[in-house]
Amino acid sequence: MSLEVPIELTIDRYYLGTVLKALLHSVLFHRTFSSERPIDIDVDSLSVTYARLENAEADRAVEEKVRDFERLVEPSTGRNRGQIAMLFFARRPKKSWFTTSEEEVCWEQWVITIIVRDALSERDQLASRRTMQNDLIAALTTISHITNEQKDHIPPIVNNDPFPFQIVVSPHTDASWASMFKQMISSGGPWLSTT
Repeated sequence: MSLEVPIELTIDRYYLGTVLKALLHSVLFHRTFSSERPIDIDVDSLSVTYARLENAEADRAVEEKVRDFERLVEPSTGRNRGQIAMLFFARRPKKSWFTTSEEEVCWEQWVITIIVRDALSERDQLASRRTMQNDLIAALTTISHITNEQKDHIPPIVNNDPFPFQIVVSPHTDASWASMFKQMISSGGPWLSTT
């Protein structure tokens, strides 16, 4: 059974990259099951701190997908919304008539729907900052709460190997597994974490 966790935020364009990194790294921190000591990251512009793991490959994956999302909603595209999802997989044996192979089965999806807005005045920017701070704290609290409470669906950890995961960017706001699966196939399958 796959757990699907939707998160929806309206983000001022100025904070877009910062907030997306905080959300994605927080999910990775809670779902990597590593014995590494976390790093506390301060989002100075919003006075928020979150924990993340120090992993160069995960950092590159997050940076790349955040840039992809920022390009997706650039003002020149005419889009002001989209989704970025993080999917976690487990390897399971797949038996057929004469052979046994492995398949990757999604056990958890974090589907983050983002609406981007542009603050027009200094007053809008101040109001946006306060709202963004509260919304980011609420989203990080939700991530922490769900990852600590929802554990029955997590497959067994084998040999301390991390679960493969993939980050998918989509212009659609259809949070269905089918749309995420199409995006995953077009981008080359799960990305394997090496924490």
